[in-house]
Amino acid sequence: MPSQVVAFINNSSAKHIDIKNKRYHKEQKEAVELGTISSLLSQIPPELIRIGQTDYCRLVSSDTAIKNYLVRLNNGVLPGLEYPAIDGINCAVVILDVLKKCPDATPVPSTTELTFIDDELLASSIRLDLSSAASALHNAEWKASTVLAGSVCEALLLWAILRAPGLVDLPGKPSLKPVNWKTEQYAETALSLGLITNGTGKIFDQAKKFRQLIHPGRAYRQNETCDRATALTALSAAECIIRDLRVSIHERKIVTENALPEDDVDM
Repeated sequence: MPSQVVAFINNSSAKHIDIKNKRYHKEQKEAVELGTISSLLSQIPPELIRIGQTDYCRLVSSDTAIKNYLVRLNNGVLPGLEYPAIDGINCAVVILDVLKKCPDATPVPSTTELTFIDDELLASSIRLDLSSAASALHNAEWKASTVLAGSVCEALLLWAILRAPGLVDLPGKPSLKPVNWKTEQYAETALSLGLITNGTGKIFDQAKKFRQLIHPGRAYRQNETCDRATALTALSAAECIIRDLRVSIHERKIVTENALPEDDVDM
């Protein structure tokens, strides 16, 4: 993962070589570290290198410079051999700065898009959780899948409720701010506002109960555990909520800046 390479570089002495004062530095310790950095870089999955063109070019150039340096060093071609740098900056530092911008995880391509959410960071976070929940299901990690999918449901409902014009005049709504509501209050309010269907509300109600099984005491008292069925129910609730929110956006029950054409549905 990018963060692992970042941690290695931060703890390396190769990072601290001052190009201005040690332009021709050729110590074995730093050479080994540079080789390790290049090797670790090659093992990062391509989908995690989510950076702009300029940073990508700097990353590739730095890796190439390191490899060329090591080839010449190992072959004894030492005259004029300079410590690898790009535009006067230590290549280890360049790689470090670029990898700090890369995530350690990214949703699988098949994960449902959330382009209608007008907060890019929130959309990425929720979609990553949805992807992780699906992966956990595939790996038979029932509790992880159930809990993650349940958190996705809550996050989606909170986002939608905060952008529902009807919330202001809704009678009987909780007195606390939405971010402080209980799980069941999200579903009840979303149903009252018409943001989700009754069917989706029932599925979410089941998912909510399963998610609470994360607490050992509750699971023991109710003699229930998370299994494939609970995970599938929670994931189903999340997908149903996403479907319903798209419809609500189309019907103007939710106001979002990112109601893009691909989010419209035929009524």
